[in-house]
Amino acid sequence: MSEASGLRHDFVRRALRALRAASSAAARQAGRRFFKEEIALLGVPVPAMRRIARDLAPLADRGAGIAAALDACEPLMAEALHEPRTLALLFCERWARRLDGTFVRRAGRWLAGSRCDNWALVDALCIGSLGPLLARRPDLAAALASWPSSRNRWMRRASLVSWIPAVRRGALLDEAYATADRLLGDGEELVRKATGWLLREAGRTDRRRLEAYLRARGPRLPRIALRTAIENFPAARRLEMLRGTRKEPGVRPPPHRRGA
Repeated sequence: MSEASGLRHDFVRRALRALRAASSAAARQAGRRFFKEEIALLGVPVPAMRRIARDLAPLADRGAGIAAALDACEPLMAEALHEPRTLALLFCERWARRLDGTFVRRAGRWLAGSRCDNWALVDALCIGSLGPLLARRPDLAAALASWPSSRNRWMRRASLVSWIPAVRRGALLDEAYATADRLLGDGEELVRKATGWLLREAGRTDRRRLEAYLRARGPRLPRIALRTAIENFPAARRLEMLRGTRKEPGVRPPPHRRGA
């Protein structure tokens, strides 16, 4: 075994051991309530995983460069359990400022290879590392051009959520709206929800543009996407937007909720 392989093996061994030590049956049971699909859980709370990521991140790096550090995460992404994959993505989040264009291809492989196969993993990837990379490097935006047409629903969700860190800063709005347009008719609920989430965040910095977009699309907008997109509007404005886009004069305004 080479020195690099030995270091990687030691890093993965320590990471898995730390996850097992932080796991519990109670956390495992609590975690299952967040997912509709069956998820293989070890039972580790997210704050505990963040502490593990903070403590072990230097072991994956050791001055060998970001590519070697990411390679050290690959065995964790290959694990069947949810938490090792989450931990790998939390490492990526800690290294977000060092990522380059090659990470977009790596993220695409993880999505296409079902390494990110639930909404929590997709969102951890997109909000924690891939999205900040795109916000910092808008020249990489074209690399996501094929994702909205993928047969993989998680890649389609990622094509939306990846713009959120940028649009929160008022950047890449054209790309965000173009992606939302391509996925308005998507049949997957989690993709429709992500469309609404992205539109809602885009509206934080330019509400007029969001309103114009919603009125222009009208009945084409899935109900869940529309209601999510207007969550931050005042109650009276939300009701007006629902009536103006859905042609439902008796509709009641949706409750104001936080989160996606």
